[in-house]
Amino acid sequence: GGVYLSIGQRGDDDALAASIDAFRAVLEVRTRDRDPQGWARTQGNLGIALSVLGERGIGPNHGVDALEASIASYRAALE
Repeated sequence: GGVYLSIGQRGDDDALAASIDAFRAVLEVRTRDRDPQGWARTQGNLGIALSVLGERGIGPNHGVDALEASIASYRAALE
């Protein structure tokens, strides 16, 4: 996810989407109960990827949904 995020931050929308998919897949395995710190880091990284997507206005509602999902990921990471 991290490599795709790095590439996606440079303008590659497909890589950005792949990073979001990868982080979501990691969260299926790296649960909050099993690895709280890793789970929080992954939530934070997912939040970054979603915020970049939202800033670009990509997706439903011109990125607003991605920005809202980003906020939810950041809040989860803070828990």
